[in-house]
Amino acid sequence: MAPKKIKFQLPQFISEIINHDIRKFHVNKNRLSNIIFETFKYDYKPFVEIADENNISFQFNLNNDNAEIYDINYKEFFNERIETQSELFRSLFYTYISYPSDKREIITYNKIYSDITTAIKERRQINLKFYGKFRLIEPFFISATNEERFNYICCYCHKNEKIVNYRLSKIEKVIISKNKQLNRDEIKITEYRVNFDPYLSYNQKIKIKLTPIGVKLYDKFTFTPKILERVDIDKSDNKIYIIEASDLKAKLFFPQFMDEVEILEPLELREWFKSKIKNMSNIYK
Repeated sequence: MAPKKIKFQLPQFISEIINHDIRKFHVNKNRLSNIIFETFKYDYKPFVEIADENNISFQFNLNNDNAEIYDINYKEFFNERIETQSELFRSLFYTYISYPSDKREIITYNKIYSDITTAIKERRQINLKFYGKFRLIEPFFISATNEERFNYICCYCHKNEKIVNYRLSKIEKVIISKNKQLNRDEIKITEYRVNFDPYLSYNQKIKIKLTPIGVKLYDKFTFTPKILERVDIDKSDNKIYIIEASDLKAKLFFPQFMDEVEILEPLELREWFKSKIKNMSNIYK
């Protein structure tokens, strides 16, 4: 059976979220649209707002399986409030975007998520395909972040020989192994779960010096690294902070401070910033 073309109008706010998820979750429009149909076809929130000039034309193809389901069970997808195909698909997409971002990611990657949760429950190893290559991991738990609303798998990675986090929507495939996990440290797993951070910042310390403007920026930003200690500098308005952050988190967070921050420790991280600043100054000669 040939794919079935579906065309309808979407309110702009729904269209923007859908297109954002397509980019954010690394999925194409047809795949996401088919997942939305599969997930909510019998259980959706009616959306019957009148179309206006700001609506966006949206088109995709139902895959062969969904096209057959749609044609055979056509009448079962409608109710007393939803009478047309356009109203139906607007309602399906409205139901999808009503979930928070981390839940939408799980919906989009439901098969992979289900396999990983099975492996977690049974304490099994899995082979995880990440950026085109398989690596053996032992998954401990899945947690979402407050700032990004993504889901991360906290696990022991045999390639890295340490605990790492992998983002759900960047996992291409999962193969569950029959082998049981060998690298479980229950105390450490509990610490990482209670203090979850996708960049594994727990118990990692960085020493920085902030200008007065840098202090204001630090107070202004949301989801900043936890401050462990503040130190005043004699005869200076600058402040020294000791914060809880991994090197990776610092590399992503502090470039936006420009010259309002100085990385003091650890020395390896300080040298990394010095190298990047030197390279940038060469570009802007």
